[in-house]
Amino acid sequence: MPTYLPNVVRGLNAYGYGDTRNGLVAYTPIYEGFPEYSIKINSSFFVETGSLFVPIFGGDIPGFYITYLQPGWSYRSRNSIRPNFVPFRKDFFTYQGQPQFTPPTIVDGFNKLNSVGEDANEVFTLNVIQISQAGFLSYSARTLFTEPKNILVSAYGQFTLQYIAFPWPYATSPNQPRNFDGMQIGTMIKFFTEDQYSIISFDSIETISSKMNIIPEPEV
Repeated sequence: MPTYLPNVVRGLNAYGYGDTRNGLVAYTPIYEGFPEYSIKINSSFFVETGSLFVPIFGGDIPGFYITYLQPGWSYRSRNSIRPNFVPFRKDFFTYQGQPQFTPPTIVDGFNKLNSVGEDANEVFTLNVIQISQAGFLSYSARTLFTEPKNILVSAYGQFTLQYIAFPWPYATSPNQPRNFDGMQIGTMIKFFTEDQYSIISFDSIETISSKMNIIPEPEV
């Protein structure tokens, strides 16, 4: 009797593909639908809610953007002493059973991506964690959003968790006990990429570590 290994999230459909430099291109549906899409859980990625214009529908389709952060050095050619780095791959997908024109929530994505398998083999496990993002770092340049954003981060990705302090108004902080006169204490999720791409989170290192050490219950 074979042993079932829940390594891939299935039950997804791809609507667009591209990268972080050139943007996304919508798929042209093949026969009656869009390509099946699956995610290998031990990849480095983060997921956001959003929408993509799909010409066959004449409008935007709500779903999820997923950005894959490849490890190591990746560059096409050198311009003087500065490499011309390859952009990150980015796709757009929905999940099977999602109402087509109803915007999903980040909780919907959390529940779907943590439920893997098919038929009687489906289990709820830890594939992604939910965090509150304040911005990001790339090439040591910091970008902060104007409001917090809830996203999903791969639990088995290649990254470290590091302390960071950054300016953020106390009134709009989702973690006010860790905000001191407009300086927020949070965590930098630093991926193993050529530009040391990092997500700036309002969550503490202890909170994120705990989320990654406990198989979660389905979010509601």
